[in-house]
Amino acid sequence: MSRFCQHSPAAMLQSPATPLLLGALVAPLLVSLASLGLAPLFAVIVVWALAAGWHSRPWQRMNRPMAACLAFVVAWGALSTFWALDPVQTARTSMVLAGELFGGMILLILARDLPQTDRRPIVLALAAGFSLNVALLLIELMTPGLTPLLHNFNNLPPEVVRESQLNKLSRSFTLTAILCLPVALALWRFNHRIWAVAVTAGVMVVVVIGHSLASKLGLPLAVAVAWAASRRPVATSRVLAVAMVVTIAAAPLVMRLSPSPQMLHDNFHMIPSSSLHRLVIWTFTTGKIYEKPVLGWGLDGSRTIPGADDSAIIIRRDLDNTEILQAHLPLHPHQAALQWWLELGAVGTAAVAAFLALAVLAMGRMAHPAAPLAATAAAFVVALVSYGIWQSWWQGTLWLVAALCAAMFSNARTDAHTNARTND
Repeated sequence: MSRFCQHSPAAMLQSPATPLLLGALVAPLLVSLASLGLAPLFAVIVVWALAAGWHSRPWQRMNRPMAACLAFVVAWGALSTFWALDPVQTARTSMVLAGELFGGMILLILARDLPQTDRRPIVLALAAGFSLNVALLLIELMTPGLTPLLHNFNNLPPEVVRESQLNKLSRSFTLTAILCLPVALALWRFNHRIWAVAVTAGVMVVVVIGHSLASKLGLPLAVAVAWAASRRPVATSRVLAVAMVVTIAAAPLVMRLSPSPQMLHDNFHMIPSSSLHRLVIWTFTTGKIYEKPVLGWGLDGSRTIPGADDSAIIIRRDLDNTEILQAHLPLHPHQAALQWWLELGAVGTAAVAAFLALAVLAMGRMAHPAAPLAATAAAFVVALVSYGIWQSWWQGTLWLVAALCAAMFSNARTDAHTNARTND
């Protein structure tokens, strides 16, 4: 940290490491306090890093196959304005997405190529912000919490207030699961091993007693992937790439063959209401995918799908046969693979899957691949059960996590040489 801080203020402002350090420190806390602020934070970091690293022409060092996949996704999304139900929204999203994907790739390259002396400060900044956020989550879970100080609950019943508190922190729970292994392994690598053990223990407590199913699914998988990658990194990356591609390709078929939400509830009364609603959404989405399986309904067209505002009736056997209305498709499918299929069809989904496979295979060739592969596995699980994949805060989060992993775990000379061979 001291070597980095010995630079003059002007030199620090002109270094791509400085915006990354800012993001590492601020992002973990921002996701708890105001998660939508991650979108403007990502934009600031990208613009700052690009301005600082412009002279090195980072776009010339892009992995060309990966860049081609992303360019195709954006072009296909823009082309889908011709058959989208809301072409204005589709055109707007395609322009925003182009900036996010291009900016994310540039940030990733600049992070990968940082001097070794700039990497440790980023590790310490991320560990500090992450540790503070874990402490905040522990306070929220074990006490009445701090959320009521930031939000007005209008004298609602305590149980309603508590549920609202936890819902507002759901994004923080999932980001904590995604970042746990990168933070812990980076601290371990830089000989802060007590800190690494302490922060890991804190995350385990948060995930176990928290309400986020996505984090409960993502963190164990991340641990398993990190363990496998520490022994067979290339093989692990290949298995993960194949698993992700197969999951994306099979998503509509799996949902098509799955029992109806009502049948699942009748046989498994313990299914939470939120999970039951997810099943309603995914069932409706799958039906619409099969109506336009090749072209899709248009980029970001989920909100205008015919019938999306209608509701399914679920009879809750565990609530004296109470009838509950569940909206078919509120805004987006809350499942990345189904959203790609629904909006981009088989053509666009194939390009997305190809990009993800290439990215995972490239991680397997990194100098220290365990943490990036673990974070990718956790993020993929979260994307399969939560959020809209085009949401700017979520895109910014994913690209920022990728850039931080590149900054902490890549070796500029080795990884750049590997990328050059791949391009050739």
